[in-house]
Amino acid sequence: MLQLIAAHRDRDAGPEADPDNSGYDRVLAGPGVEVSAGDWKVYGDVAFAVHQRYRGQQLAAPAVFKLIVRRGF
Repeated sequence: MLQLIAAHRDRDAGPEADPDNSGYDRVLAGPGVEVSAGDWKVYGDVAFAVHQRYRGQQLAAPAVFKLIVRRGF
C-alpha cells in the first residue's frame, strides 16, 4: 500500500506572528502495511518527503511514523 500526502500551510498572521519563518509546502510518500488477525488489525507506515519547501528557518522531521492498532467487537 502506498499513501501520498500533500500539505500547504500559509505564513502566520497576526500581531505575534513570524511570517518570514512560517509556512510550507510538502509532499510525503509513505509505503505501509496492514495485517489482520481475528478481531485485530494493525496498520503502519513511514512517510518520507519527496518534495518540501519551508519558508525561513524551521525544524522538520526527516520521516513521519504512524502505527494504528484496532480491535473490532
